[in-house]
Amino acid sequence: MIIAGRGRLSHVLDPFQAEVVACLQGLQAAIDLGIIRVHLETDALQVQQAVESQRWDLSMAGGLISEIKELAYLNCVEFVIKAVPRSCNRVAHELAALGCVFCG
Repeated sequence: MIIAGRGRLSHVLDPFQAEVVACLQGLQAAIDLGIIRVHLETDALQVQQAVESQRWDLSMAGGLISEIKELAYLNCVEFVIKAVPRSCNRVAHELAALGCVFCG
């Protein structure tokens, strides 16, 4: 892990959109640090599937998903998104819980 963040997202429709926004923010943070080989982990398989396909392009989160794809294409030599079980992503889960405590 290179960097971590936390915070509260306002006006999200559902957990899917919140996870897409978090992935987008994580990708942007990596790009801002000059990282060009990005391996993004999420505990939401649906987000991985959305980024890897075109089926979600017209969904409510389609613009955000397209932004992830475009940022990765324009800025990364290597971009991998992988869904991992929450138990394997404990740091992100703990940061999200901490963000809820301080921002709630």
